[in-house]
Amino acid sequence: MGSQGQGPISEVAKHIWSSIIDAFPDLTVRVQSVFADESNAAAEVLIGGTQRKQFFNIPSQGKHYELPRAFILSLDENNLITGVTAYWDNVSFYSQLGKIALD
Repeated sequence: MGSQGQGPISEVAKHIWSSIIDAFPDLTVRVQSVFADESNAAAEVLIGGTQRKQFFNIPSQGKHYELPRAFILSLDENNLITGVTAYWDNVSFYSQLGKIALD
């Protein structure tokens, strides 16, 4: 997501997730596994939905996607989240939604 995914989590996450929920109103998130140690937590999830509105620069074609994602959370000594890193296959995401150009 480049610079669109950087900034305070309360602002960035709210913008991203509200945009996803708006564009994919039937969104599902299924947790596959969770791992943690004293300073990190990670979750593997399967996210999917049918696109009903434009999502960032992807026009809606009414297609459904399902995509595994990994989230890594950095935690401080009070177990508060200090950072989030997310991984997914963007080419597969674009392909499933019918987007063929990487602009």
